[in-house]
Amino acid sequence: MKEIEKELNIIFNEHKQKYIDVFDNSKGLLAKQNNATNFTPIFKSLTDELISKSNEFLEKNENYSKTEIENLIKDKVKEFNQYLISPF
Repeated sequence: MKEIEKELNIIFNEHKQKYIDVFDNSKGLLAKQNNATNFTPIFKSLTDELISKSNEFLEKNENYSKTEIENLIKDKVKEFNQYLISPF
C-alpha cells in the first residue's frame, strides 16, 4: 500500500506546484476569479491522473483493497480542494 500512496503523493505534489505557479496572490475579486479559472483544469487533471494511476496499480496488484485506494484518492481530492483559496 505504501507504493501506491507514494505514487499518488507524487502526482498530488506535481499538481499542487502547477497551481502554485499560476496562483494569483493579489487580493480582490478578479484574483479569486482567475484562481478559480486556473484551478478547475488542474483539479480535473489531478483527479484523472489519480484514478488512472490507481487503476493501473489495481490491475497489477489484485490483492489490494479497491476501497482503501478509493479512500486515498478521496483524501487527496479533499486536501487539494482546500488549495482553491490559497495553496500556501
